[in-house]
Amino acid sequence: MLFRSVLGELTPGITVEFESVDQASWEVWVRTNDGVVSIDQLSQGMNSIIAWVGTLLQRMYDIYGGSDEPAAEPAFVLIDELDAHLHPTWQRLLPGLARNHFPRVQFLATSHSPLVAGSLRQGELFVAERVRRTSSDGTEHLAAMVTSADVDPEGLRADQVLTSPLFGLMTSRSPEFGKKVERYSQLLTAASRTSEEEAEIQSLKSVISASYRGGETAQEREVQARQEVDLDQT
Repeated sequence: MLFRSVLGELTPGITVEFESVDQASWEVWVRTNDGVVSIDQLSQGMNSIIAWVGTLLQRMYDIYGGSDEPAAEPAFVLIDELDAHLHPTWQRLLPGLARNHFPRVQFLATSHSPLVAGSLRQGELFVAERVRRTSSDGTEHLAAMVTSADVDPEGLRADQVLTSPLFGLMTSRSPEFGKKVERYSQLLTAASRTSEEEAEIQSLKSVISASYRGGETAQEREVQARQEVDLDQT
């Protein structure tokens, strides 16, 4: 069944199978890794996926009941905040699953997730923003504008997507860390420093250098740290 296939690919290793329906309350029960539970007890992310995938399939089968493959028929689907409540792993998988299982369906979805954006292809991504406009009577107002993204997101990491023109962030690091970097820069360029400031700059240097390694994974950063130690010793 297509619904189970999509759910299985999206949540590998997680069991969610239909169990029964309470005839008195019409409550749906499903079998999970933790036993049989009410569908209302599943996570919001899981319920969100079940809701929109299930609803889409139901509508496709209602409309194209005479087709051998209803899911392969054309349709236009609107989804608001596609990434809401979804685990990052699921966010990365959604665009590909939509393409593979609904090849003729056009999805128009909103999202604030760099993981969703990074899983799209060039030409699939648009940016919505409010820009200041001047009316014919001279008054200014904010107007919504949607433009095709001039950034090809394929291959970009989430932090690279965030610091691209798509999101416009200067850094994906926390504001508190940014303050430490700014303070370190101030101390580093100062004409003179007190003993307390010398101790502070060494402390900040230790914190900042540990976080400024470029490896994408923890293993890559660990290897880079060992290389830095070896280089210092040499």
